[in-house]
Amino acid sequence: LAGVSVADVRKLLEVKKGAPLDSTAIRKSIKLLYLTGQYSDIAAYTIRKRGGVAVVFELRARKRIHDIGIHGNPTISDLDVLRAMKVDRRDEYLPGTVPDMERAVFELHHKAGFRQAKVAITALQLPFTIRYLLNVKVTEGPPTRVDQILFTGDTHFPAAYLLDELGVSAGDRFDKVRVERALDGLRDATLVKGLAAAIAREARPERRYAFMEFCGGHTHALFRFGLKGLLPPNLRMVHG
Repeated sequence: LAGVSVADVRKLLEVKKGAPLDSTAIRKSIKLLYLTGQYSDIAAYTIRKRGGVAVVFELRARKRIHDIGIHGNPTISDLDVLRAMKVDRRDEYLPGTVPDMERAVFELHHKAGFRQAKVAITALQLPFTIRYLLNVKVTEGPPTRVDQILFTGDTHFPAAYLLDELGVSAGDRFDKVRVERALDGLRDATLVKGLAAAIAREARPERRYAFMEFCGGHTHALFRFGLKGLLPPNLRMVHG
């Protein structure tokens, strides 16, 4: 029980020396010990002795992460690495999760354009404790670069606009997350243009229309996608 106070454990025990053996008191003691959050497993059993029995509590204390050191990640922040690992300082240390954490950090770098990245996580136990130092070593390797950008199909927009919205140029590091975010924006822009075309088809030339935008999100969308320039001349947007 490295790092565990025996005196503190005794304070939680409902089983007292000299008292009759009581299974209810043993179960309650186990429950109180579990509620501290310090133990991953607790077992209790008795040993016959002259004049009575000894009640033995076997406690398996939870291993804790004392600190996490992250090295070799100049491109990706320590916070993003920790988020990928889904772990933080003072969390329980579960050795079986190390391969999953390594895989998650690798995937993070892979999406950021480092397809040859290597990740190794080691744990060092602090002397006379059940606390561990985690060392995360990242070797990014050479980045994957964008060689060429092509647009095919019915794009609806000029290539210059698409390139500007994409925010990626030939020679840039291929950041998959950034590209996917840009593609979401382009899908929204295509939807907006299709919506404007549908409005133009339904609007009657002899009538005048007024639509009100009543939040900042509406205003942002109007200017970002140039919606006002896509609407028919007899339809006016009113700022609410």
